[in-house]
Amino acid sequence: MLKGIARKVEEFIYEFDTYEYRDNYDSREFVVEEIKNQLEDPNTLRQTLEILCNEELTEEEMFNRLGEILKI
Repeated sequence: MLKGIARKVEEFIYEFDTYEYRDNYDSREFVVEEIKNQLEDPNTLRQTLEILCNEELTEEEMFNRLGEILKI
């Protein structure tokens, strides 16, 4: 389950900010594993899901908030 959520977060990051993403990360699989490890904290998982489910946020706001929470 966490790996699936991590992959969705990673896909969003990749699609939203391709240029910066490619500059900062060598391996997409590495990013997925890093996100998955962070999502093992229940508080981080809850916050991440709240952001992804919040229909009032713009994509940029979602991107920024995910970056703050997941430190990516």
